[in-house]
Amino acid sequence: MNEIISIIIPVYNTANYLEKCLNSILNQTYKNLDIILINDGSKDNSLDICMKYKILDKRISVLTQENKGVSAARNLGIDNAKGEYIIFIDSDDYIDLKMIEVLYKNIQAYDVSICNYSKVYDKKIVNHKISDKEILSQKEFVINIFCDDMYGGYLWNKLIRKQIIGNIRFNENLSIMEDLVFLIDISENIKNVIYKSDYFFYNYVIRRNSAINSKNINMTILDAYDVILNYLNIYPTLRTKCLYRYIYVAMEIFYKLYKNKKLDKKNKKRLKDIVRKNIGDVIFRCDYNIFKKLKLVLIIMFPIQILGIKERIKDEKNRDYNN
Repeated sequence: MNEIISIIIPVYNTANYLEKCLNSILNQTYKNLDIILINDGSKDNSLDICMKYKILDKRISVLTQENKGVSAARNLGIDNAKGEYIIFIDSDDYIDLKMIEVLYKNIQAYDVSICNYSKVYDKKIVNHKISDKEILSQKEFVINIFCDDMYGGYLWNKLIRKQIIGNIRFNENLSIMEDLVFLIDISENIKNVIYKSDYFFYNYVIRRNSAINSKNINMTILDAYDVILNYLNIYPTLRTKCLYRYIYVAMEIFYKLYKNKKLDKKNKKRLKDIVRKNIGDVIFRCDYNIFKKLKLVLIIMFPIQILGIKERIKDEKNRDYNN
């Protein structure tokens, strides 16, 4: 008999998307599923939808908690997972009907199985091919999850052996980049990873009001970087590249706080300290080319002007995809 695969789905105010997500899971070609829905204090009718689907399919269990965030919801899901394998899916996304079957077939001699994904806008679907490399070592996996154009520090395109997770849980103090920190934590237990580019299995829905696309500022991203940079002491070359991104993100936060008139003295000092303490390492030790380094220097010197232009270009691009 095929092994049980646990699908953990945190749910928070996604009633408009949830049924499409659940239908794509219930109709999987791989049937031996343990589907765990965690209602994280939804204020819409998401819980009603969860309960309706629980009645329709005995593979579904519904857990509910006060709103504690996605990390706490995922931890509750892990604690209740019955499967030998675990995959995390966002409740506003949907998956190809063969996704679980193919990831399961691929994972047999490996610890993590990865697939491609597509970004779904209102009027356009953009396929995102990750890489041509199929087999990765533990070190290669760590390096690649930091690359936006590679395997990524997100969870939803990765089937993971439950024994790899063990007692590791999500950091509930983080509300952003918690998935990347989690992958770093479990990476110490990983021997090898497989990636196949047969299909674009995961459909990542771009919502204008989702947490990841929100223009609200959340300083906890800097806390996540602090955790990550501490881990990367064993990967000096990768660490300097991460410092580049750390400074870049700090400047983005500076710009957005300034724009929203929320740049208080405490946050301003923290952001300036990040730049002051780390810019030397980036300039002199990072192996990025001179043009990429110059770009960062210019952003540090003129954050309001340059990042304002970048934001307008991004907004225009998203409008094109959504119209």
